[in-house]
Amino acid sequence: MTKKLKDYEANAKTLPDNIKQRRETELQEMDQKIRQSYQDNQQALAQAQQEKMQAQNSLFGDLDEIEIAKPQPPKAAEWSVVEKLNKERELVGIYLSAHPLDDYKVILENVCNAHPADVGRTANREELAQKDKIMLGGIVTGVRTGFQKNGNPCGFVTIEDYDSSEELAFFGETWGKYMGHAIVGASLFITMKCFRKYQTSNYISLEVTDVQYLSDVKDKLIQSLTITIPAEDLMTKAGAGDADDTAGEADNSNIAEDLNTLLSSSPGMTELIIQIADSETGKNLRFKSRATITVNNKIIEFIQLHDNWQYSIQTERVTA
Repeated sequence: MTKKLKDYEANAKTLPDNIKQRRETELQEMDQKIRQSYQDNQQALAQAQQEKMQAQNSLFGDLDEIEIAKPQPPKAAEWSVVEKLNKERELVGIYLSAHPLDDYKVILENVCNAHPADVGRTANREELAQKDKIMLGGIVTGVRTGFQKNGNPCGFVTIEDYDSSEELAFFGETWGKYMGHAIVGASLFITMKCFRKYQTSNYISLEVTDVQYLSDVKDKLIQSLTITIPAEDLMTKAGAGDADDTAGEADNSNIAEDLNTLLSSSPGMTELIIQIADSETGKNLRFKSRATITVNNKIIEFIQLHDNWQYSIQTERVTA
């Protein structure tokens, strides 16, 4: 146990230093490239001036123009999307072009049952204790490390989603297990539980039970998607009908084609169930697709465009 504690202490001390050292090394390398580029520019300028003077002093200076090679700017590694958005926020204070969590919006809005502010210091733990498990997601915007009074390491990670931001505490072995995920800019999916350690105690504990990257779980968390569509939205009108009927028939045909195209262009691991709701009989027909899909923002937005359509997301596989 003493050896484990020492390992945790060493890791807690060295991880922030390693990240800081790596960042300083990158900045030093970039600084060297910029300085070298500046020196190349100065040398090229001096050479151009010298050759110009030589040309003026020559009897044949006007016959040929001297071509001077332009120095190229230093090449640098392209920033990731998250880095670009973070720089954008540093400059203007908000995300403009996009949000780092947009790729995980489906998870945050349909799987998570809490926001960071719901599990903060002022959280209503009586309500949280009613949930089997607490799931939240967000991007890491800050990390602090330290030690408890008993000498165990601890960490404080600030998590932010679309609605709120809160600092979560990790203590002892929990911090030692998950501190590798605590990197500013990382998008995390955090599972917690709220419970009384002793039935006679009034104190309710709130503990982190699992931490994963959202990029690793977004395709595994959603097991099935059920789309409920009114039968009249898919039915083809019989007979010639008038112009309005013909237009409605074309619209219904387009809806089915658009949905099929959208689902076909999103292959993945999630089971798809289409449920046709008949308002006249009150019965539903369920069809399980042979193809599996990836539930993304485009699919959800397409469903939400139709007022009478509904969808449900299951985190456990269901039988059609």
